[in-house]
Amino acid sequence: MALVTTDSGTEPRSRSIGPLKQQTVKLTALSGDTSGTVTADTLYRLVVIIAPSAMKYTAAPTYSGNVATLAFTVPAETAASKVTQGITLTATPNQGAAGNSITIAFTGGGTAGAEVVTVVGKAISVQIESGVSTITQVRTAINAASAAAALVTATGTSSSTVSTASAVNLTGGVTGGIFCDALLLGY
Repeated sequence: MALVTTDSGTEPRSRSIGPLKQQTVKLTALSGDTSGTVTADTLYRLVVIIAPSAMKYTAAPTYSGNVATLAFTVPAETAASKVTQGITLTATPNQGAAGNSITIAFTGGGTAGAEVVTVVGKAISVQIESGVSTITQVRTAINAASAAAALVTATGTSSSTVSTASAVNLTGGVTGGIFCDALLLGY
């Protein structure tokens, strides 16, 4: 369980709404999380939690004193990816939408079988022998370069050759989880 709540830090921490008091907390539920508890530290009895519609409850919240127990699902993460010249690049786990900023370029001047991979930030550049370096050789070089492997996994096996190409972005990455405010009501 990795549901995390933190006080929003805004003043006042709690205030009255009729007979009820409210407290706002930050909620963090990561992709794959299915349950958690929320504690209202400024309320002695929690009666309701109002969370965003992205958090789909799989059972009604239960309340005991100032603690709510939740069962839920959250949006899943989707890894960014790109197929270029027969090589599929997939962003490593937990990058979500940030994986969309990863780029890959194939530059000339390399030697087939001894391709050179450099990484600056999230820009991956592979120095190839254009029209001679194979998909298998380029994939192997990307996966063997620790800085590139920290960003992507390359797949593809073929004796087809790779040519020089300008940088292209990985696409389709979506950040999973919920990062938002939740409103707690109680006494």
